[in-house]
Amino acid sequence: MTNRPLIAASLAVALYGAWPYATLLKLRQDLQRHDVQALQGDIDWSQVRAGLKAQIRDSLEGRPAPTAVSATRDDLPPFGAGFAANIAGSAVDHEVTPQRMADAFGALTPVAGAATQPRLEAARFSGLTTFVVKLRTASEAPTDAPVRLKLALVRHGWRLGWEVTNVWMPPALLEQSETHAS
Repeated sequence: MTNRPLIAASLAVALYGAWPYATLLKLRQDLQRHDVQALQGDIDWSQVRAGLKAQIRDSLEGRPAPTAVSATRDDLPPFGAGFAANIAGSAVDHEVTPQRMADAFGALTPVAGAATQPRLEAARFSGLTTFVVKLRTASEAPTDAPVRLKLALVRHGWRLGWEVTNVWMPPALLEQSETHAS
């Protein structure tokens, strides 16, 4: 009788610890099924887009300006970086959607047993309501930075659930987005 509260508390902690992994499994299944409606609830698209835009903007602004340009005109490099960031931001708005993500994941479907799907490299709680995941694709070298996802425990009305709220792209992928923007 005295062990029931301890057992209940242990079970609650175990379920809470497994919950983000169950969310990741659901996200993977939704991607595999190409379930665009379910993807809309799995990911906070506005926060993810805002985070990606900030990463691209920071990446563009962090580059040193070309010496020939900076010697003649100081206002051009920030203007150029701002212009490129706006173009990249528009591309993020257009490309980072549930439909595009489902299509991209469908293109990663393994052919003849090839390991092209992202694999989980690490996952951990970074706070009581945040969970960080590192994913690696087969095309990445072990020394490349992995894609990181942040899941947050969010409340929609009376419903609690984990959803992706941020995605950190490796520098190589950010550079690819910058070349597409320019």
